[in-house]
Amino acid sequence: MLDNWHIELSYIATGLITTAIVASFTPTQAVRQVGQYNVETSTGQLYIGSNCAISLPTTPDMSGYYWNRNDGTSVTVNAAGGGCPPRQAITLMGTINLQDPSAYAYADQGVAVHSSGIGAPVAVYGSAAYMPQNFAQLEATYGSNLINTTQCVPVMIKNPVSCRIGGQVNIQSHLVSATSDDGLCTIAQEMPFFDPYYNATMSKGICTYGQVGQAKIVLGATRGYTTWLAISIGDAGFNPDTNVNPPPGTTYAVTCDVDTRDAFDFRTIALSLHNTGVSSDSSSKSRFGRVLSALPDNNGCSPPLDYGDNTGILAIAATANWQPLLEYTGLDGYFDSIGQFAIGATSTTPRQAPWAFSNSRNALEDVFGLTAALVASRINSTSMVLPAQATIFYTRIGSGSIFSLLYTLPPLFATLTLLTQIIMSRGSRVHEWSTIQLENMMGSNQNAAVERTTITSLY
Repeated sequence: MLDNWHIELSYIATGLITTAIVASFTPTQAVRQVGQYNVETSTGQLYIGSNCAISLPTTPDMSGYYWNRNDGTSVTVNAAGGGCPPRQAITLMGTINLQDPSAYAYADQGVAVHSSGIGAPVAVYGSAAYMPQNFAQLEATYGSNLINTTQCVPVMIKNPVSCRIGGQVNIQSHLVSATSDDGLCTIAQEMPFFDPYYNATMSKGICTYGQVGQAKIVLGATRGYTTWLAISIGDAGFNPDTNVNPPPGTTYAVTCDVDTRDAFDFRTIALSLHNTGVSSDSSSKSRFGRVLSALPDNNGCSPPLDYGDNTGILAIAATANWQPLLEYTGLDGYFDSIGQFAIGATSTTPRQAPWAFSNSRNALEDVFGLTAALVASRINSTSMVLPAQATIFYTRIGSGSIFSLLYTLPPLFATLTLLTQIIMSRGSRVHEWSTIQLENMMGSNQNAAVERTTITSLY
């Protein structure tokens, strides 16, 4: 059977041609980086042509939020201005994670933002009004094939808000004044429908002072609202069981320092769009398919040479809590949205660590800091273009492995065999035979055959 092994081998090699072709041309999925991708984000500088965070040649004739500078100019923030980020504060607060901030600090636009990526520009991972749409365009182009992006952008590296028990609350008929413990900030609010001596009321607000980015937040409560304010800051000496219904005239004050001047820095941020949620890394312990976090080595990330000053983002972040502190002004002044996230689900037990920020000491300042970060992520002043990387899935022909070249052996062997046969057959003499004996045609009497040029039929 093996006498003609070379013939059998030829048949085997030829038979494998189809298998080799199918294996060679089967589509497989691979990953690669997008050739050119840039992320556009705010420079953090003051606004131009928009009455949000701007520079004025003199001290503004107003009682809003502003800082005087040494050169005689001032920086002012019109927090209520159209398109100004602080207008979105209460809406953005709804994304804060008060259950387990160690998993993610907040979930913005379906993206779980880890503590290391707090305050990253929303343009990096989503689409928002008045913001650059680079990522949205990238996602529209590649859809579900987009795997991840990395970029060096500014984030909030620490909580710029620090709160403590202290301050003074003065009550008069239908008027509550809360003063910070250092006397730098006083917020007076009228209560036309309530008598603060007998009713639960609250006075709260922000005062700017010093350099751009410095501010005070003061909260003063009376009667029943003293309980919720004490719980929000985690007052260990406050007993809610005996203070549920404090006597008339009871007051409680909290003072918070705000300093955003050194709260921001550049970090290499990675957005994963195919998170499985099964990693042991705390940045992935969530049910969200998209996770934003900073790379541990930072990849040499630093501000671009033309970054300039970030006065705009400092001012916006310092006044970011303006809207939630304005809630219920003209009524009883209760800190509704702030309390929902600072007090938590139990309503009688202070929230405990972990916090979203590593330097936070209580839930109240953690909520204030996260709100500042979320508002700062929407800053839409002058923009800059930063280099970024995007990785995508793509479909290719074959496996892409060097060993896939072995699939060319059967077709190559068959081709060489055919060429060899063709070459060897060229130039050889062609013999034609004629016979009238059937046995000669069967090869039993070849000597009787006569060489002729044609083959004669038996009939």
